[in-house]
Amino acid sequence: MRKLTILCGLALVLIGGVSAWRALHPSLNDSQQIEAALTDMKHAVKNGQTRRLVDYLAPEFQWRDYSRDFIQKNFGGFSLQWRDAELHLADVKVRVEGESAISDGSFTLIYRNRGTPNLETRAGHFQLFWEKRDEKWLVVKADGGENIEP
Repeated sequence: MRKLTILCGLALVLIGGVSAWRALHPSLNDSQQIEAALTDMKHAVKNGQTRRLVDYLAPEFQWRDYSRDFIQKNFGGFSLQWRDAELHLADVKVRVEGESAISDGSFTLIYRNRGTPNLETRAGHFQLFWEKRDEKWLVVKADGGENIEP
């Protein structure tokens, strides 16, 4: 009987803990989910994590002549040449319309090529087109780039 009482007590503590956690951490709305994805993408660039970045790109993703497959195969090589990489996003706006969304803003990429002491900077404007698929937001297309104004 004592074991049953202890097990029931532990179960109640576990259920109470989960309920409290959910109450303190409500689900993100669609705009917040996209903002969180952008933050995670920034960290992926900083850490040279190709797979983490590509996970946010839809299979048909396109930016200029670059596809998702191209980025998946080549980003690792580019990031291996960088050190001290930082991607900053500013003036980011997210507009959600149903299962589609657009995020835009400006970016600054600061990095140092391996073997050189000088920092290099690339800056411009970006626009990402998102679609919600299986409860996850994916980038289907990107516009913008270096030295492009909004």
